[in-house]
Amino acid sequence: MRVTKFLVAGLLTFSAFVMNAKDIDPSLTERVRNEVAKHLMKADWQSTTKKTFLITFVVNSSGELLVSSTSDKELDGKVKDILNYKKISTDGLKPFEVYTLPVTVQ
Repeated sequence: MRVTKFLVAGLLTFSAFVMNAKDIDPSLTERVRNEVAKHLMKADWQSTTKKTFLITFVVNSSGELLVSSTSDKELDGKVKDILNYKKISTDGLKPFEVYTLPVTVQ
């Protein structure tokens, strides 16, 4: 389990946080990245290959993350189970605006 968490932590080096072609505050990007990584590290990733995919999500008015889709059909359900309705810091995130976050998992 410790190895899995280490791999997920190492692989959640997000390359960019894309927000509808708008510039965002780097500290906001880092906070969102850290919060999503914290939730994803709790999962048991049993994949032996490196996978990179995009998570498309919105934040509702209660500050909960709602994953609408991922670019990897195989991991779509698992990512939604892990992240949907998890509270995240919403300072700077607009409710119901679509955000896309690149993720790499090994």
